[in-house]
Amino acid sequence: MVNNYNAEKLELVNFLKKEKYTQFKDFQDNEYNNVYFYNKKPDKFHIVCISNAAVGKKEFVKDDNIKQIRENFPAESDPLILFVSLTDNVKNTEFMKDMTFLYLNQKNFEKDFKKQFSKFKSSIKKEEDEEQKTLDLASISNEELIEGLQDKDSDIFKSVKKTKNKIQASNLVLVWPYIIFLTVVPVIFYLIRPLIFGMGEDISNPLFFEWIFGGVNRDFLVGANQWWRLLVYPFIYTTSSIFAIFNLFIYGLMIYMCIRFLEVSISKWKILVGTFVGYIITGFVLGMTSPAEIFAGPQYVAYVLYGMLFFTIFRKQNVTSVLAKNYTFWIPITFLLWPLFDGNLFEFLYIFLGVSVGGILISLLNYNWKEIEWFIGIPILCLIALIIIPIILMSVEQYVPPVNYYVYHSYLAYDQAGLMSEDHISSIFNNYYFKSPAWVNDHFGF
Repeated sequence: MVNNYNAEKLELVNFLKKEKYTQFKDFQDNEYNNVYFYNKKPDKFHIVCISNAAVGKKEFVKDDNIKQIRENFPAESDPLILFVSLTDNVKNTEFMKDMTFLYLNQKNFEKDFKKQFSKFKSSIKKEEDEEQKTLDLASISNEELIEGLQDKDSDIFKSVKKTKNKIQASNLVLVWPYIIFLTVVPVIFYLIRPLIFGMGEDISNPLFFEWIFGGVNRDFLVGANQWWRLLVYPFIYTTSSIFAIFNLFIYGLMIYMCIRFLEVSISKWKILVGTFVGYIITGFVLGMTSPAEIFAGPQYVAYVLYGMLFFTIFRKQNVTSVLAKNYTFWIPITFLLWPLFDGNLFEFLYIFLGVSVGGILISLLNYNWKEIEWFIGIPILCLIALIIIPIILMSVEQYVPPVNYYVYHSYLAYDQAGLMSEDHISSIFNNYYFKSPAWVNDHFGF
């Protein structure tokens, strides 16, 4: 994929022409948009290839154009070749026989190319990243930081202001859709639940709402094959009390804070993929490992998003990361206190799972797969384990729980609403719970 280093590429082309190099191919006359030069009597390199596409050493070595250029040299000669890759993924200069591989980006462009051609001097005005240049916050004392924030002309103040503006400008893209779908939609859906499909008493009962409308539970996933629940469970939440509404507000605030900083730290497609895959995996693991419980609500998305944010800003000292840490410090504190206040200590495990899933996924999404190292195997193995263990539990017949009171009433509600036939319900109980047809008839009156 061709990147945006056209200005740097043109700079190198003009320089080589001044150095009496002959151009062999036009920019658009090859697969990788490369440009080629050769000179039979140069100071250093006989052949130079410049690319601003995602081209690595393997592609350079196999380049047929280089073979054609070699034909301009005597058969017994061994021309020296320089491959220049203009890329964000900068590596150290590499050497192979008569070949030199040089990787340049906007920061090392002039410096590293000048090592190969001492006469080279770039005229391109580089726009340096002020955040990285002026604020290595790890080396700034608290006193210096406070003084800088009070002085509107200081680099610290300008960098913080620039980052804040960037954060505010980005909020309109993903933040509000997340907030609407994960906090507003659940409330509306809960309020109109008695009107949906003309449902009866069981379905209008708040106690059964999450069980009936899409919460994740092993009985429904495996017994009734209702795998669609893994897609919708974050949007189902019982708001039958002031306390529940307050919970929803806190979860929405967590999601808001996480998204606003993620949007300026990573690409939006990574946020969407990480969120979607993350809450599905979290729901799947919870459903298979805790068969007697129901899991629903936006809190599981909040856990995943915080895991993504934490592993994105962890150990970084730029402005965005420091601001994120300062503005979101209350989230992990809430994670630690909320289960104690709510009286559900198992929530600690649910939080740990969601945060871990988010961290694993963002580690994989942010990783540079062109330079694979051994430690990337750790999140890969963790992800595989998170998928395989629930599948094993799903396959163990002895793991099937006794009939859950809420599941039982959910099936009654489906029957009353005409959403599930009597034969289908009977089949579920006979096959999943290993009950006799007589037991089903006694309890359902079929």
